[in-house]
Amino acid sequence: MQLSIKKTVRIVGIILLAISTILIITFSFLDFSSGTSSLIKNDKIAHSIAYTSLGFSLFLTLVHLPAFMQARKERKSGDGTLLFLSHNTKAISISVIAGSIFGLIIELLQPFFDRNCDYLDFIADFLGVVLGIAIGIILLDIFLVLVMDKSVWYDVMHETEQKH
Repeated sequence: MQLSIKKTVRIVGIILLAISTILIITFSFLDFSSGTSSLIKNDKIAHSIAYTSLGFSLFLTLVHLPAFMQARKERKSGDGTLLFLSHNTKAISISVIAGSIFGLIIELLQPFFDRNCDYLDFIADFLGVVLGIAIGIILLDIFLVLVMDKSVWYDVMHETEQKH
């Protein structure tokens, strides 16, 4: 039995989501005050990296590929806009909101584990989620170029060229 592209992307997203969630929860409640590397000491970078993986995996779990791919096959080139993004505004929105709420909950729970609640950590979490989603969009674009010979940005570039 061969998995569809949609199911494969979703399974990869779910696996990465489970791994990143477990790692974030584990490391968010450990005490790194003594004998740690400089990366962990600069915890804004660690927050951004962790939540980039969370945003990426959330987006992969929620992305809506089949309608986009079917629509791409059926329509003429240049007659649409960023169909991929328009079909995925819900996935993008849910990923940003869920990732941000998760980061906020973690920050609010940290004082119960002798850690500090820091609004700058939450900002790093939020920016990481957004970066992860952007990476997901870029990697899916590359993937779709390889599979379908056209970028998700093709229509916009093609439309712009026709207008000039």
